[in-house]
Amino acid sequence: MTKALVDHDRVLAFGLALITAVLAFEPRIRGGGFAADDWVEYASVRFPRALGYGSPLAAVQATAGSRVGASLYWLASFSWFGSHTRLYLTLAALLSVVMAFSVYLLLRELRFSAPQSLAMMLLTIAAPIVATVRFWFTPSGSQISLALFFFGLTLALRAFSATGRRRLRLHGASWSLYVLSACYAEVALALMGVCILVYLTRTSLAKALSRWAFDLVVVIVGYVATSAFVSSTAGFVKLPQSMWGYHARLIGDQALTIATGMLDQSSGAIRVPVLIALAGLALAGGVVARSPRTSIGTRNGLRRWGAAVCISIVAIVACFATYIPAMLYYEPSGPGLPSHIDIVIAAPLAVAVFGVLMFAWVVIAELLSRVRISVSRYALALVAVWFAVIFVHGMHGVRQDGRIWAAAGDRDLHLLHVLTADLSHPAHGSTIYTFGEAGTMAVGLPLFFSSFELTSAVKIAYDRGDLSAYPVVEADDVVHCAPKGITVVAGSTPLSRPSPYGMSYFFSVASGNSERIESVEACINALSTFRPGPYAVEPMPEWSK
Repeated sequence: MTKALVDHDRVLAFGLALITAVLAFEPRIRGGGFAADDWVEYASVRFPRALGYGSPLAAVQATAGSRVGASLYWLASFSWFGSHTRLYLTLAALLSVVMAFSVYLLLRELRFSAPQSLAMMLLTIAAPIVATVRFWFTPSGSQISLALFFFGLTLALRAFSATGRRRLRLHGASWSLYVLSACYAEVALALMGVCILVYLTRTSLAKALSRWAFDLVVVIVGYVATSAFVSSTAGFVKLPQSMWGYHARLIGDQALTIATGMLDQSSGAIRVPVLIALAGLALAGGVVARSPRTSIGTRNGLRRWGAAVCISIVAIVACFATYIPAMLYYEPSGPGLPSHIDIVIAAPLAVAVFGVLMFAWVVIAELLSRVRISVSRYALALVAVWFAVIFVHGMHGVRQDGRIWAAAGDRDLHLLHVLTADLSHPAHGSTIYTFGEAGTMAVGLPLFFSSFELTSAVKIAYDRGDLSAYPVVEADDVVHCAPKGITVVAGSTPLSRPSPYGMSYFFSVASGNSERIESVEACINALSTFRPGPYAVEPMPEWSK
């Protein structure tokens, strides 16, 4: 078995990643359904001219901006798959396998053993905090950017060990993959910025710096292009510098909760005991390393896993630091949609968590061996159980969250089904106001909470680009029967221009009934029957911890 693992470890790794992805993401894939921006991007491809664009490519580019590869990915996917949402989610899951496999190849190149590399690879799939990007198709392609970078980093390490023209070819291929990664999206730029730390595990400082200088060109150009797009796009908000410190503390605090939560699966991330235990482990490791009784093998193990943890922490900090000037929406522990930013730390988090486990194994095994040689083997069993608990708990969390996303997709499709069944031929250019449906499925996961989502979905459901729609949700939206038409107001802010009477419909999701609103009086009378939907589903399901 050991020989088979060595001879066919790559095939085994890919197969194991595939099986894990199937088990983890099956509830979401089976449920299907679009979410949030998925509706908007698909409607842009279907009805670009109705939205003011000359072509489907121009429509997706307006959203993707500097993400050239993302534009092509969205355009191709929405053109090929149409309304078959399970195909999108299957593709997202397959990309998680490709990304995990790219991490495995990198770890093997760094001379981690096959079992160790497999364990770290599996954690990149089984961490619930990065699952959102696999459940939400529109951002799921960021895995392409990360996989390209990891493949490129693997080639860079091989280049440092090569000679002559082969070394130049490998560096050229590696750098080209970095460029492709940046062209797809800016996701991996922070990792490129700190990859010199990985280079130093293979080569001298001078050679690492000479290669890193080329990498920084990609990083700088990528961030300049991204910043230019964000600055010129109304949907993105940059924080004033006075709030950067607050956002940095917020992100750091949540990142620490994520890390300690991965290590402590018993009580939902009680940070202080975990941090005290980690400090004690580090102190014990230092004492063991300095002891004259400690073998060279143990010292090397402590250095190896200590370095792996430290490099991973630097990578995580670099990744999250890029979000400090961005809107407060970007939070590592933000439930639902906001947590899609965590995909960039999937690999360094997996290495850091597993590195802590292996560091603990080395320390515990050494200390037990000083008591009695025969009991030192139990250290490995302890760490293996610890890893199994982390993995199984993570898989359970991913599946649980996938069911929440699937339930949200079901409710969205139900709304569209009953709407098109009752109101089969709305007037050209009309606006539909939906009542009685909840605005959110769970914290951070909207149903049809915003008009941009529902309007796009209605265009798709009717196969017509001329329609608009507004969800009316309690404590968020108020329908105002104005003299010239119907408007939706949030607080004191109108969300829409008046929709003319005779071209406006009220629709109750609960009863499946609709009414065409012909006048101010009809609008006022109808509001006594059509009630806003609740802010959230009751009882609201909770995300995994």
